[in-house]
Amino acid sequence: MKRLLLIGALLLILMELNFLFAQPGLLTRAESSNFTSTSDYNDVMSFIKRLDDLSGKIRIDTIAESANGMSVPLIIIGE
Repeated sequence: MKRLLLIGALLLILMELNFLFAQPGLLTRAESSNFTSTSDYNDVMSFIKRLDDLSGKIRIDTIAESANGMSVPLIIIGE
């Protein structure tokens, strides 16, 4: 019984340490506004760029151009 309590306490401590030292997550405009606002093109492109900066596993290409002249991104995630 003491062993189970010790293991449980250690797990709780590890979970707390993970919470304290974890990087803050990336939030979309909707998430950061408590879902009262939605993202526009620039928000989405900034979000993709931040993901790219934080991860070495993202490749961003342009697949097309919209009627407004904006690039349509192709995002490849992988090794």
